Amino acid sequence: QITQRRKWEHSTHPYIFFNKDKETITFVGFRVTKQGDLVDPKSGLVVEEGRGIMTRKLYEGLVANRVDFNEDYNTWRKDLMISKLGTVMGLQQDLDDPDTSYVLTVDNLIKMLAIQMRFRCGIPVVIM
Repeated sequence: QITQRRKWEHSTHPYIFFNKDKETITFVGFRVTKQGDLVDPKSGLVVEEGRGIMTRKLYEGLVANRVDFNEDYNTWRKDLMISKLGTVMGLQQDLDDPDTSYVLTVDNLIKMLAIQMRFRCGIPVVIM
C-alpha cells in the first residue's frame, strides 16, 4: 500500500533547541497557548491539545524566564536569523553576515537548524 508523503512546505516543524551555552533555549516553528495547546503559527490550527504538551506551571515558568511563545519567527530579519543560528550552534555573538548576496529565509534557517540538531545527535545527514 502506498501512502502519500507530506511535503516539507505543507507540514509543521516545531523545534526546541537547547543552545550550546547550556543555559538558554531557542523555540522555532510553533506557538504554545496558556492552555498548553501546540499551535501551527502559519495556519493557527491546534496541532496538539495541551494535555501532555506543557503544564500551566511550566508555561508560566518559561514565560517568567522571558520565553516568548508568540514570537512571529516569520518576521525575523536576516541579522536576527544569523544570531539565532549562532546561538544554537554555540558560535560567538555579533556574527557578521558571511554572504550578503544569500537570501536567508525562515525555511532555510529551520532546515539548517534541523541539520545541526541531527549532527549533534549523531544522526547521518544526506544533503542533495
